[in-house]
Amino acid sequence: MRTLYVVLVFTFFTACSAATGNINEKNMSRAAADLLRLTYAVQGEIMRGAAPGDDLLALACGRDPALCAAVS
Repeated sequence: MRTLYVVLVFTFFTACSAATGNINEKNMSRAAADLLRLTYAVQGEIMRGAAPGDDLLALACGRDPALCAAVS
C-alpha cells in the first residue's frame, strides 16, 4: 500500500511540474485525467494480486503504455 502512495505522489508532482511552463485550465484538466487513469491502473494491479515488492507503475504501464507516455 505504501508503494501506491509513493507512485501517486510521484505522478502528481511529475504532472504538475510538466504543466508549470504553460499553466491553464485545459492543461490542469488533462493532467488530472491522466493521473486518475494511472491511479485506476495501479489499483487494478493491486486487485489482480500484485506482490508487495512489485513495481506497480511498471506493471500498470506494461498493460497500457499510453499511461507512461502521460507521465514522462
